Amino acid sequence: MTETQLMPQEIQAKTLAATTKNLPNNDVLAEQEFNKRVKIAELMLKEKDIENKLKVVELQNFDKSKQKTTDNEFLKSIIGQ
Repeated sequence: MTETQLMPQEIQAKTLAATTKNLPNNDVLAEQEFNKRVKIAELMLKEKDIENKLKVVELQNFDKSKQKTTDNEFLKSIIGQ
């Protein structure tokens, strides 16, 4: 092969080398993806925890309201008699 025939292959090789330089290997990409998924899972757990706490507060407020209504009805029945 002549030198002019090898030039395009050499340019392709240099271009390929330049585009793949400083890219993380598969282990690094896998670790990054794993860490990203762990963070997402932690955020989802925190979100569910917050939702559960809100439900507890709503139930507590409902119970207090229900108890207050029951107490008021009881007081009215005593006072009315």
